[in-house]
Amino acid sequence: MKKPTARSAAITPERPVEKPPVAPRRPFRRTLHGVALSDDYAWLKDDNWQQVLRNPALLDADIRSYLEAENRHTEAVLAPTQALQKTLVAEMRGRIKEDDSGVPQPDGPFAYLWKYREGGQHSLIGRTPRDGGEAQIILDGDALAKASAYFHFGGTRHSPDHLLEAWSADLRGSEYFTIRVRRWQSGEDLTDIVEQTSGSVVWGRDSTFFFYVRLDENHRPLRVYRHRLGTAQSDDILVYEEKDSGWFTRIEESSSGRFCVIATGNQETSERWLIDLSHANAAPRLVAERENGVRYTVFDRDEKLFILTNEGGAIDFRIATAPLATPERSHWRELIPHRPGIYIIRMALHAGHLVRLERANALPSIVIRDLSDGAEHVIGFSEYAHELQHEDIPTSSWGSYYPGTNMQHALVIARRLLAKQRYGTRQVLMITDGEPTAHLEQGIAYFNYPPTWRTIEQTLLEVKRCTKEGIIINTFMMEQDPYLMRFVQEITKINRGRAFYSSPGHLGEYIVTDYINNKRRKRIA
Repeated sequence: MKKPTARSAAITPERPVEKPPVAPRRPFRRTLHGVALSDDYAWLKDDNWQQVLRNPALLDADIRSYLEAENRHTEAVLAPTQALQKTLVAEMRGRIKEDDSGVPQPDGPFAYLWKYREGGQHSLIGRTPRDGGEAQIILDGDALAKASAYFHFGGTRHSPDHLLEAWSADLRGSEYFTIRVRRWQSGEDLTDIVEQTSGSVVWGRDSTFFFYVRLDENHRPLRVYRHRLGTAQSDDILVYEEKDSGWFTRIEESSSGRFCVIATGNQETSERWLIDLSHANAAPRLVAERENGVRYTVFDRDEKLFILTNEGGAIDFRIATAPLATPERSHWRELIPHRPGIYIIRMALHAGHLVRLERANALPSIVIRDLSDGAEHVIGFSEYAHELQHEDIPTSSWGSYYPGTNMQHALVIARRLLAKQRYGTRQVLMITDGEPTAHLEQGIAYFNYPPTWRTIEQTLLEVKRCTKEGIIINTFMMEQDPYLMRFVQEITKINRGRAFYSSPGHLGEYIVTDYINNKRRKRIA
């Protein structure tokens, strides 16, 4: 008789499937809203479920016994497929970049990074000197995971003075995150332990305190607390409490880093509060009182707020501004009006520019607006480069026309356009899925793949010209190609701009996220 293979062993007559465990019936009846309900398996939901989330050891013994029997049955049925399981896992792992890493993000004297080791399950968090050097790893997720049966990073965020790293993790699978603070110099955690949180952290500017969201007994994020380092969690100060249990509350750092933004709301209505991070005892300030059906988000720059909202019947959203000192709805002034059919998905502020992600005719586009004069420029590049008009953006496609990526020509045009700008930050946002493969010489494009050293040299020469003229180049990579990443790192060394990784399907979302986060990589959120 033919020997069963790993692919067929679990279902052949030679290996009969064991009978699965059967949950006993325990009659249970209750009446809700005048309707009588019968559920013979209600006993499988522990009445003590809130406590079980925090400590699985408290699970009812009968429930645990039945679940363990189910697990044993599953293991027995799948045992003959172990070889196949290993083959499938190896096949899947062979299709991913196991030692993945992000481009280091500069902040002050350091560049903060994350990466994975080959065969690892969790990220490594570290930093290097801003101008290059050996990486220092402050958090090794794989090592931390070995100490408990379950481990899930909630996120990390370094303090403004670069001496501490706040990090959070769920060690029980309960989705309650515990926040700890680690010293960069020694790698040791402080005695501070903040439990039952959503994992979010926003540091105060003096690095002696931070804000976090505490989850209630029903796992709802309704309260924002302030924790001062060196004190017990029981001494933490409640700074905000959402009274509507149907709303959700989160915190984030404002676009300038000056404020902790308390964002609260539901699917239809929202409200924002600001806390000055330079004052430990500052109280939250309301931006605009909640109004049913009105959603808004806020971004700050100098003494002005930029507000993305659907207020006033703007179903596709509009952008308004308001003085920071008087942000009430009566002081909102139109910046970008509502345009039916053009949906503003997100917006963000960066230096002297406003970035917005729009969708028109089911096609997304990214628009970058110079706040000093309102100008909006987009440059596309393939074999040759030319300026795009705003109305052309949603339908533009580059790969279908010419081969090559002529970054040099694109930077030449960008430099010419920015030479007309007399005020504000001059900046180029370059979005590419590959290293340069073309350059101009006497007006003629020379294309080569793989790229020649001449193309690399001429492109970096144009980067140096931009740098000399005070133009910042921020690069968004659509592929995690090592050659592209190495080339972009050369750009950042010369220009001191920033580099990010995204994907075509999430480009706008990633840009907006990173612009909001400003000098962050992966903050706790």
